[in-house]
Amino acid sequence: MDTNTFQPVPTCDIPMPILERTGQVGSDEPPMPRVLLQVAGSSHAAWKVTLLSGLFLLLALLELVLLLRFPPQDPLVVYGDFPRTTLLESVR
Repeated sequence: MDTNTFQPVPTCDIPMPILERTGQVGSDEPPMPRVLLQVAGSSHAAWKVTLLSGLFLLLALLELVLLLRFPPQDPLVVYGDFPRTTLLESVR
């Protein structure tokens, strides 16, 4: 075994992992390092963002289909050159 290939690292230079306590008091699971929890939480958050983006995209496509499905409506207000009746109060 060649000691020049891998230089030894003193154990005092290796930081201990920060352990998170589990939420349940009587659980037999050992605490997980914070780094692993952070990676798991990041991937879960990325999955949630992807899912929500897909739902909003699906909703936007549904609204676009509904918009294109409706026929164009006739205008409600038409300005034309026709006589107008003006209402006046009677003189007392």
